[in-house]
Amino acid sequence: MPIPQCPGSNFPVYRRDFDDNDKVRIKALVETPEYQAIKDEAPYYVLRFVLPKIEPDSEADPDFLLLAATWQARDKPEAYSRYVAELVPLMDAKVQDKAAEDPDWWWRKIIVVNLLRQVGDFEGAIARLEDLSGAPPAQTDFSQRVALTRTLIAARDARPRAVDSAD
Repeated sequence: MPIPQCPGSNFPVYRRDFDDNDKVRIKALVETPEYQAIKDEAPYYVLRFVLPKIEPDSEADPDFLLLAATWQARDKPEAYSRYVAELVPLMDAKVQDKAAEDPDWWWRKIIVVNLLRQVGDFEGAIARLEDLSGAPPAQTDFSQRVALTRTLIAARDARPRAVDSAD
């Protein structure tokens, strides 16, 4: 879902109303060198940067925000590659503490495999596919997604698309 941005600062307008205190913090944040350095990135990338600073108690998953930024950057290979390079170690770290019985483990693993495929790191994708062992979650299409991903890797197909897309 697209995020509207302030036309002057590119600040992501992720909610309808900001109170006066929020506006003071937002103004101070957008003037920082750190914000200026990322303000032209994908809106979800910018949101991932600003959300913990404006709403430290937010329950938004920063990994998901970065994943959404990759979707927004599919037509910008340099940004896409940077976002994937930033996201893969975060996803890898999250699965280290999970067991293969946890559905999140499987989804994070297949997302990483697909991201690596899309940046052309077929060897990294294959290595992570080989790490998928045990029984996948009960979703009926998970095995099909893995099979399609294997086919795309074997074909050296790096085109960005969802793993459930057959074309």
